[in-house]
Amino acid sequence: MNEKNDKWLDDIISKAVNNRKPKFDAEKFKQKFPEEMHILKSRASKKQRTSWWRTILSDPFSSIATAAVLVLMVGIFVYFSGSKDNTTPLKEPKVTQTPAQMMSLISINLAYNRGGLDEVEKQYEKAITEIGPRPKQITIAELLAESNGT
Repeated sequence: MNEKNDKWLDDIISKAVNNRKPKFDAEKFKQKFPEEMHILKSRASKKQRTSWWRTILSDPFSSIATAAVLVLMVGIFVYFSGSKDNTTPLKEPKVTQTPAQMMSLISINLAYNRGGLDEVEKQYEKAITEIGPRPKQITIAELLAESNGT
């Protein structure tokens, strides 16, 4: 309802009940209800202690900030409490490879991850030494004979 309707309704009710506005008299209340006054005074004299958690969690921003701090603390704890092994990373086993396998993309990538371009160069040199020097020209018959193993 809007204020105009409220005022109109208030006027009708006040005319029907009593034309005067009600006033609260504290002294009369004290004399009429002494036991209730004693209860009210005893509640007022006690200091109500609120929990700091209740204070923090009552504000939405504070509760989000508290949750973020807790998650951060757990993350730091997990990060620093990991295993303290001083083990070296696994290395690929030393397997005899053919020169073609040494020059495969996977082998070259592994060599690069192991030691960069220097390691790739060593792998190239190793493959070339295993293959041996090649003649500058080779006939098709010689090539076929070499590939067939005869």
